[in-house]
Amino acid sequence: MEPSRGGKSRFTQLLAKVARLIVMDQRQRKDPAEGRTRKDFSPPRWAKPAPLGYGQAADAAHFISAPLLASTSVVLIGVITSTSASFRWPGPALLAMSLAAASLVGSIQYGFHARTLLYSVNDLEEWWGHEDFAKWTETLRDRQRAHFHEWQVKINRAVTTYNVGITLLGAGVALSVAPPVSAHGLNAITRWVAASAVAAGTLGELGWTVAAPRKFSLAVFRHSSGRALKER
Repeated sequence: MEPSRGGKSRFTQLLAKVARLIVMDQRQRKDPAEGRTRKDFSPPRWAKPAPLGYGQAADAAHFISAPLLASTSVVLIGVITSTSASFRWPGPALLAMSLAAASLVGSIQYGFHARTLLYSVNDLEEWWGHEDFAKWTETLRDRQRAHFHEWQVKINRAVTTYNVGITLLGAGVALSVAPPVSAHGLNAITRWVAASAVAAGTLGELGWTVAAPRKFSLAVFRHSSGRALKER
């Protein structure tokens, strides 16, 4: 027995609808953002650095680079002090190196205190346990936002002192490689070229320090009422 034409039409429409749904599902799997409206978008409820790798980059700068640069400044201070006659401006060079070492050490300190305030949701759940984390999620989220704001303030100070330290170190190196008064000929020329190159790089770093923005986006859209949370 053959189905009616109306039944065939409804069956064909149903198949076409299923096919469209399959195609849309495949497209969304390839690109989840495709077909998503603003109402469908759910912003993250936890504070996060932007870009996400900024925390790791800051660790590398303040806990690896800064100590090495600070120790370099101290070594150069000893060299200039012991052989000041070989330098054109030993006094200004020593001043720049000393300030550079102090600034870089300050960067390490600020970076250390800032690092204690940056943590992820997984860190909270690991330390608190799944049950307590689920119970105190809203309060932990408020605390994480507050700590993230403090991290922003302190990491900005660490970045500023780091950049200032690099600038001062560059100035000290430029003053150190300048030829002494007794230098002549090719030796004097090459040392002036070296000093000029270091000075140019130092000015570039100074421009970056002054012009670079010191604000980071804070992805917080929903605010919950604060609740007292006792330490475990």
